Order: sequence, then C-alpha cells, then structure tokens
Amino acid sequence: MPAASPEKERLAAQYAAKKAAYGWKSPVPDIIDLSRIQTALDIAAGTCIWSLDLAATLHAKNLHDVQIYACDINTGFLPADTDVTKSFAEGYHGMFDLVHISLLVVCLTEDGWKAALANVQKLLKPGGLLMLDEFDLVLFRNGQYSRPVIGFALQNKFVIGLSFRLREMLEEAGLTVEKVQAQRGSVGKTCRIHKGADGGSPAAFEGSTAEVFESIVARFAAIMLEKGTAEAPSGHHIVNEEELEGILAEVHEGLKTEGAYIPGACYVARKS
Repeated sequence: MPAASPEKERLAAQYAAKKAAYGWKSPVPDIIDLSRIQTALDIAAGTCIWSLDLAATLHAKNLHDVQIYACDINTGFLPADTDVTKSFAEGYHGMFDLVHISLLVVCLTEDGWKAALANVQKLLKPGGLLMLDEFDLVLFRNGQYSRPVIGFALQNKFVIGLSFRLREMLEEAGLTVEKVQAQRGSVGKTCRIHKGADGGSPAAFEGSTAEVFESIVARFAAIMLEKGTAEAPSGHHIVNEEELEGILAEVHEGLKTEGAYIPGACYVARKS
C-alpha cells in the first residue's frame, strides 16, 4: 500500500482514535505482560500499524528478542472464504504467545467467527493470549440506531451485538476470558463530549472519526442500493443514487452537528 494512500491514512486515524477511546498508551492492555512474550502474530494486519506499534513499544522497553509475524486476509466488505477461517499450516500450531485480531466485524459471519477462533486457539501456545477488539454494527445518534447499518449487517449475516457475543464464542473455542474492557467509541461531535477510558479527551479525532464512518456507511449504502435494499434512517426505500447522496449528506451533517457513538469491547483470552 503506498505510503501516502488515503486508505493507509484512514486506517492510521482509526487506530489512533481507538487507542484514545480505550485509554491505551500501549498497543496492548495492561493485563498483557510483554516481558513474557517471545512470539506474536497480527492477523488481518492491514498496514501492520499494530505490529509496528508493538515493535516500537518492545524496543522502548529493551525487549529485543521477540519475533513478530503478520498476515492479512483475503476479504472485502462481504463474507467470503478468508484465510482466517481456514486452518493455518501445522508448523504454526502452538507457536505464539500472543495473537492480535481487530475489526473483522464486517468480514465474518457467525460461522466464520467460530472457525476463526478455533484456528486461533490452535496457533496459541498453552497459556498464550488472544487480544481481540471489535465494535458492533450499530451506530447510535440521539439514542437511536442507524437503520442502514443494521440492515446491511442483517442482510449479510454479520453478528449483531458482536462485542457482547464474543465471550461465549471465545469460551466455545476453548479460550478463557481474562479481561473485557467495554468502551463507547465517539464519532464526530461527540468526541468533544465523551471522555476516553483514561479520562482523556478524544476531541482531536472529531474529524477523522466522522470521515471513517461516513466512508463505511457510504460503502454499506452503495452495496444495498445495488441490491435494491437501501433504506434511509426514516425507513424510506432509496431507489437511486441521487437519493443516496442526499442521505449521505444528512449523515455528514448529523455527525458534524450532533455526533454519534458505537459500542465496542476488547477481550483478552487465554489458552489453557
């Protein structure tokens, strides 16, 4: 991916905003002792921003004997047979002290999640940790959820309430949940109002969070329009691109003047 690509900039802003929401000064929650990590794997690594952050943190702590691996997945905004749903090569089984997964909510169905978590369980050493952070496909404005986002999730069989459902899925995969940090992610103007988990202000991310979610909603809506299933927040059926542009303009103005938030959670789970 080119260094100055819009997608890379979007993902960097998304990562920074997420850390601010959770109040993290490190790429991992405090419960994870990096001095005990020798091998780490970043799944669905994208631009490797988490892997690079981890490497910088380890260097700052004079922890130099850690091997960091990263892999991306073959997926778009629709469910597909992705690498993470298939078993990794046996040579990687039982190899990792830490596996990191983030933001696959629009990549995996419930069956996909179950397969992915079962595969991760095989990758971990006994006692190894999975760090998994996700948000829900629910965008709240003025206490009401966004119909287009929920509609897209239901049509494509994504998991509704994923941040709540993950505990049972992790346990079914043979992983013991050691910590859950639930957090509300602010989008747009609410970045000025709600604080991060550490009491810090995410106000600096007001513009970038709005841009990220406008792009996500635009992708959702375009796919739904193509399928003939696009709806406005009011429930009105959208039939052409002109109407769609009008709705996206309303979303833009709403995030600018009112803001919104999404629920999410970070899980740390251990393999017995």
